[in-house]
Amino acid sequence: MASTTTTLPRYRGLCGAIVTIREHTTRYAYDSESEFGSERYGHAWECECGVSGSSVEMMPHDRPRTLQRVREAANEHAAQCRALPPTATK
Repeated sequence: MASTTTTLPRYRGLCGAIVTIREHTTRYAYDSESEFGSERYGHAWECECGVSGSSVEMMPHDRPRTLQRVREAANEHAAQCRALPPTATK
């Protein structure tokens, strides 16, 4: 699985943990020899608490729908997440 690093919307959870949305690409193999047959593009979200989710589509024109679904899921998670942001340790 490969992904890009473009950062999109971010949300702050109730206690400060950040939920980040990014572009996401998933490769699917045709057979057991792992020859890649297709890629699906979409978006993924990940919270500093460790919870994450994604939405992918095969057709490029469907990609904007994945962003809306992921934004809704990320915002819903942020509205309930009580995780503190990670702290730096020495």
